[in-house]
Amino acid sequence: MANITTNKGTFWGYETDLQVINSDGTYTFTTKKPRGYGLTIEFEIPFNTDGSIQHFTVTLYNISEKHAAVLKKGNHVKVTAGPTDLFSKITEGTIISSEEDPDDNLDYPIKLNCLGGVDYSKTKNIYSTAFGSKSSKHAVTIKKGEVIKWNTSKRLKVKLTFKKGTKPSTIMKRIIRQAKMTVKIKHLKTDKPIKKAYTLSAKPFNALQSLAKKCGSKLYFTRDGWVIDDFDKPDIYKDHIYLTSNELSSEPTQDESDDGKVTYSFTTALDPRIDAGTIIDLNSRTLDGFVRVLSGEHDSADWTTQCEVEKIG
Repeated sequence: MANITTNKGTFWGYETDLQVINSDGTYTFTTKKPRGYGLTIEFEIPFNTDGSIQHFTVTLYNISEKHAAVLKKGNHVKVTAGPTDLFSKITEGTIISSEEDPDDNLDYPIKLNCLGGVDYSKTKNIYSTAFGSKSSKHAVTIKKGEVIKWNTSKRLKVKLTFKKGTKPSTIMKRIIRQAKMTVKIKHLKTDKPIKKAYTLSAKPFNALQSLAKKCGSKLYFTRDGWVIDDFDKPDIYKDHIYLTSNELSSEPTQDESDDGKVTYSFTTALDPRIDAGTIIDLNSRTLDGFVRVLSGEHDSADWTTQCEVEKIG
């Protein structure tokens, strides 16, 4: 089977759109002329595969107070940016706070602090849908020789328990479904049936992280939401990105951690296709072959994407 690579267009004509969605509708702020004439949008959008909750910032300049009223805490936002032929979504999330400087009469900047996706770490514990009950007997003496008696039952929360022989994937799917989380299980390195009963005591997000790790996989955030992947056998025959030294600002440099893990770092022209877990067919002078993106950041200040990658295949 031939490799399918994606290498559309050239890196020129960078623009940015910021969509803000609330109960009244969708508002689009754009740097495209003439509609967005005079408006500047800057962003810093990090990404990684370590499973941490993602935060990013977007700053708008030259915006009227009337339009600024839309940029409120709790509103959903989507950032779309890139060169003309690669213009696409980089991330989306929720505004958690904003910082305004109305005294700056020239630019009137507003900085939005945003949460990427949904913070499932705050999802409350879940319990069995089949509640248990505790019975209690009551009695009250009204007058001599006359007693009123009744029984009551109290519904008790029962922890989710899975019997021996259940596959971890089954447990994870049940947690995701009952906690109403949107998490895609892409691949698990192993999915061996558990050797003893499993009782869910932790919060759903923490439980998924732990179960994924036991399966040789990891839970992390991407522009399309939370995923679980094993990172073990990537399907390099599926769509991936092809980059050469021509697209890089500098050649990849090698880093080695204390435990001997080797990674490489490089900076390329801002490429919205790059995200946590993305596979790149890299053809540079110092590194040639398939790599997987572990972490990095999209920065509109100089229209660059910084990447930390590891070799695969």
